[in-house]
Amino acid sequence: MSKSEEPKKSKNDYLSSGHRSNLGNQSGYDPEIGLALHVDYICNLRKSTYDQVKLVYAIFQNDKMLVGNRQMGPVLISPDTYAVTQNKAVFGTRHVVKNIKADQSIKLVIEIQADQAPNKFLALSWTMVNLFKMIDCNLQKGMIKLPLFQQPTDPYIPVHQISSNCAPDSSFL
Repeated sequence: MSKSEEPKKSKNDYLSSGHRSNLGNQSGYDPEIGLALHVDYICNLRKSTYDQVKLVYAIFQNDKMLVGNRQMGPVLISPDTYAVTQNKAVFGTRHVVKNIKADQSIKLVIEIQADQAPNKFLALSWTMVNLFKMIDCNLQKGMIKLPLFQQPTDPYIPVHQISSNCAPDSSFL
């Protein structure tokens, strides 16, 4: 079979054969394959009358929402065994988000909401993180401990200004 007659290989063929470096940017990120958002838990939640919490997240590029209002949970709140005056919420979940092009201006905004009444949730706190590194535009990888901030949620503030412009909450995601 001549070179021009060879069957075209799909991305899955390249991935299964270990040729990951042929795809996407240098970090191996491919928008068509997407990225996985893993959420393990929220710790240091203040003791309250709430029974459950959920996460609502959106992905923004500058002022434009690319992915909006996806939810994780709700999950039950339980006592934190390491901080007896605090609670925790264990999510242990993963969402895959596809078709987000690597860009330094893309950020993930997460809002934590607690049950106020059956099927009614109240926003408690929020956080945000850049999805791609500012220096080389590679996808952020690894475990990231995110500080939570008091309401109101402001998805339009630059990530580097959040600590100086928003009141901190004692919880972490």
